[in-house]
Amino acid sequence: MVIKPSTWKGILALTSICTVLLGGVDPVGSRIPVLVAQQATSRMPQTITGQLDQNSTVLEDNSSYYATHTFEGTAGETTAIELSIDDFDAYLILLDPDGEMIAQANDGVGGTNARITLTLPTTGTYTLLVNSYGAGETGHYRLETRSASATEQALEQADQLNQQVIELYQVGRYGEAVPLAEAALAIREQASGTNHPDTATSLNNLALLYFSQSRYGEAELLYQRALAIREQALGTNHPDTANSINNLAALYESQGHYGAAIPLAEAALAIREQALGPDHPLTATSLNNLAVLYEAQGRYEEAEPLYQRALAITEQALGPDHSTTLRVPGG
Repeated sequence: MVIKPSTWKGILALTSICTVLLGGVDPVGSRIPVLVAQQATSRMPQTITGQLDQNSTVLEDNSSYYATHTFEGTAGETTAIELSIDDFDAYLILLDPDGEMIAQANDGVGGTNARITLTLPTTGTYTLLVNSYGAGETGHYRLETRSASATEQALEQADQLNQQVIELYQVGRYGEAVPLAEAALAIREQASGTNHPDTATSLNNLALLYFSQSRYGEAELLYQRALAIREQALGTNHPDTANSINNLAALYESQGHYGAAIPLAEAALAIREQALGPDHPLTATSLNNLAVLYEAQGRYEEAEPLYQRALAITEQALGPDHSTTLRVPGG
């Protein structure tokens, strides 16, 4: 099996450019949360402890450390995998027996921990990659693999609904996506609580659908709720908090409320530069977004260097012919 670390985080990063949907990599549910029957296959809990340090393998994309662990899985088994870390923000990736990534998470438990709950698609040896969200972070971790509880299975249903929402959003079928997003939100509020980061993800997704339907007042309230949850649960300098700030800025920009949008865009840029680094693609997104706002106010001398920085970062990260690069003014 060949593992290609350079491809892992790009998928998650692309889900938060501008105002697009955030959330799971995780089939169909109803508007009302349903109880999931306990699965026939039961897995004895397996716990592994380890640490990421200077001797660990390095992920080339962002110079973060990672470790790999395997477990045997059975098709149709709903498995909960929890990564607990006190020293840094956890990042967890699951590869199927063919080495293809089928799930990833940097939240799901709250705090710095991560959880994946997934119905395994095939029987075989699965690989878990324990990683940190940021570069050069070290510390001890605890990795547990076990059968999912009824609540965790319900949350997997919410993840599946969320994935459908993303797919419908991407093809512009907003009206069909709204009831699924509402159902995912209801499940997560019931199972995880109203102040959980996953609930914030569902609030964000539903807000974007309202935004896309020009239901600005409803979108604003949900974006504000999502931001408050992320600030409380993840901290004011977390990348997901920056995503919420960015989304609010985009909402205000779309209505011509530049005075409200600019401080938010500046705050999102500051967080991303600090948390992700000055050359990260999402930092480029924030540079571009802030430049757009400055340009709209006629502040051309301030906008131009931001556009130039965004273009340089995007060309370096994605190449001069990538569609994102070509959308940056001057590209």
